[in-house]
Amino acid sequence: GTNYNNLMDYLRSIDQKELVKECTQYLVINGLNAVSRVEKLYDRKYKAYFIYVNNSVYVLSTESNNLYGDLDQIARSFRYAP
Repeated sequence: GTNYNNLMDYLRSIDQKELVKECTQYLVINGLNAVSRVEKLYDRKYKAYFIYVNNSVYVLSTESNNLYGDLDQIARSFRYAP
């Protein structure tokens, strides 16, 4: 959960000076606000999806380049069922 009312405020709160965002894509996944980012933190590079639902953020990520395509499929099929 988060106290932020939207995904962009949440992302600004977690960004760090050492974090390098190489690619950012703003999405709507099944009606939910989402952001896909390829990031580098120190010597680790990874791809992450951040999906915002009712003051909660779901994060799906991988450090493996070989799994980026699989991660895309999983994230784009995300459904929130309360």
